[in-house]
Amino acid sequence: MDLATGADRMLVRHGRRTGLGNPSWSRDGRRIVFSTNWAKGFGIHVVDVVSGEERPLTKVHPTGCEPRFHPDGRRVVYVRRGGRGDTSQLVEHELDSGREKVLVGWPALNYNPAYAPDGSEIAFTSNVTGQWVVYRQRLSDGHAWRVTYGGGPARGPDYRPRRGQV
Repeated sequence: MDLATGADRMLVRHGRRTGLGNPSWSRDGRRIVFSTNWAKGFGIHVVDVVSGEERPLTKVHPTGCEPRFHPDGRRVVYVRRGGRGDTSQLVEHELDSGREKVLVGWPALNYNPAYAPDGSEIAFTSNVTGQWVVYRQRLSDGHAWRVTYGGGPARGPDYRPRRGQV
């Protein structure tokens, strides 16, 4: 939607029974990455806001959701669910090459990935301890540490932008 005029424009349409979710804007505002259950399963797609060109980033998985752009706009992290038991991985996808790297493959449900503003780490939630806890993990060496303690589940981690950063 154009905020000045109120005019809106449809960017993606996948059919009446298709669920589109988890949109994330690139920092430059030119692309949106999102999940869709179009075409038998869940996958991650990206759409160029100016041209309207859309393309899948991933093959269809039993579940691909919660994509988030890296601050450099060249990578996306998303949740890949499926396989054995009640587990999920956090996978980083390079947009140009299509290469993928598992960032978090703990034997647990791992969700809600968020890149740090400088792109050096991610925050995420995991139930690896039996309760939902927030973790941070450096991307350079994979070192992870627990952030939240105490009662009640912790979900939806995010980073506050640094002063002057939008």
